[in-house]
Amino acid sequence: MVLMIQCALYLELVNVRYDATRELEIPLFRTTQWGWFTVAIFYTYGEWLRDFAFSKPGLHWLLPVLRYHGAVAFVLFSGVLVGTIATLKRKLIRYQVSHLSWSVTSIVLIVAQLKGTVSNIFNGLFWFMMPAAAVVANDTFAYVCGVTFGKKFVKQPFLPTLSPNKTWEGFVGASFMTLVFCYFFAQFLARFDLMSCPVDNLYFTPRLFDSRDHLDCTDNYTLRLDQKVNVLGVSLSLPAAHGLVIGLVASLIAPWGGFLASAIKRAYDIKDFGTLIPGHGGVMDRMDCQLLIMMAAYVQFRTFHAPRFAAWPPATLIARASLLPREDQLKVLEGLQKLVGAVGAVGAS
Repeated sequence: MVLMIQCALYLELVNVRYDATRELEIPLFRTTQWGWFTVAIFYTYGEWLRDFAFSKPGLHWLLPVLRYHGAVAFVLFSGVLVGTIATLKRKLIRYQVSHLSWSVTSIVLIVAQLKGTVSNIFNGLFWFMMPAAAVVANDTFAYVCGVTFGKKFVKQPFLPTLSPNKTWEGFVGASFMTLVFCYFFAQFLARFDLMSCPVDNLYFTPRLFDSRDHLDCTDNYTLRLDQKVNVLGVSLSLPAAHGLVIGLVASLIAPWGGFLASAIKRAYDIKDFGTLIPGHGGVMDRMDCQLLIMMAAYVQFRTFHAPRFAAWPPATLIARASLLPREDQLKVLEGLQKLVGAVGAVGAS
């Protein structure tokens, strides 16, 4: 699903600068354009799959193939680079280079910002559903607060150059309401194992909504309501704390992704990026804020949630140790025994 969305987003963005007359004169123009996107996708997903396979014994059979992932990515990159340069034409070189720059920008917006989305899903659907819901809630509250209180307190538009209809009342009101929503919704999601537990393997068949056979709820990364953190002297459940951070980003940072999309549309004098969704434009028109919040959720997990526990959960440590030669496994075991013995001695004293 994530890959399909990325493909649709890239198609809409590159079509913004589409010039049929010029592109008919350029050999392999579309091929090289999509080649850059394919290389970026291959490298990004391959890197994630390699790290995931390392931590899951059932996927160790993939490691001999994934070992060459970086080399294959470099070969593909080199091929696309050579193909792009070889097809440059003297009279159209300015157009081609500008389009190459736009393709790279589009890849950064789509692939880089959604790089952690698959990790979010496999770390527990909470890290996918919570940010997605926060952006939808913020958009809804911004509309309601803007219609209800817009320009009653502050006459100056919030961002007149890009969105003259945006009001300060809508922005501030939506921020407050989004934080309230995220505080309660995060704790609601954390009640369900399907949302809070990481996935234990890579599956190619659908899992039942109420099934737990694909989850690892013993993993340290599992979100639990009984986990507490202290925030500015206030004790909060861990899901609520994460929900508030996501809500803060959804309120103050994610809307600027939408403003960037508005700037692109104004620059190229288009109303919508596409017509896939009747009355709502294209995929980019619906995903502009989601791109940024998904990246923020990934960074939040890696920075503030995972480091609360061991560098690797026990299952991951064991899975990686199983790949070592016998003599190295014995060294790891000896080191762990010494570590546990030292900790026990300190505790006894």
